[in-house]
Amino acid sequence: MGFIEDFNNLDWPNLRARFSDDATIFFPQQYHARRAVGRAETDAVWDAVFKSIRAASKRTTPPFIQLRPLDIIIQQFPGAAIATFTLQSGTDGMIGRRSLVLAETGDGWKIAHLHGSTAPVSADR
Repeated sequence: MGFIEDFNNLDWPNLRARFSDDATIFFPQQYHARRAVGRAETDAVWDAVFKSIRAASKRTTPPFIQLRPLDIIIQQFPGAAIATFTLQSGTDGMIGRRSLVLAETGDGWKIAHLHGSTAPVSADR
């Protein structure tokens, strides 16, 4: 199961295990305006994100959302990788942009940083 599937299913144990203990995250602004650092802070924001998604979802079983990454680019470097993609825009005229920085660890690849933002679709030109 991958990151997107874990997120769509709101599978907290699997999603959490994908992040390093000292991960940093820029969540989309509606969830948290500043950078979240480390397990305690990122866990608290993830909890709010999951609650918001569950409240908005019409589903009672997974998947709760249907994120579909587009334009995926993965750049690999010795001991690190960067994955970038966009998320299909909804009816709000916005497009989601995501960047994940992964680090190769003794426990496999872990997300060291996630940057989530949105932009008007018109900015895509």
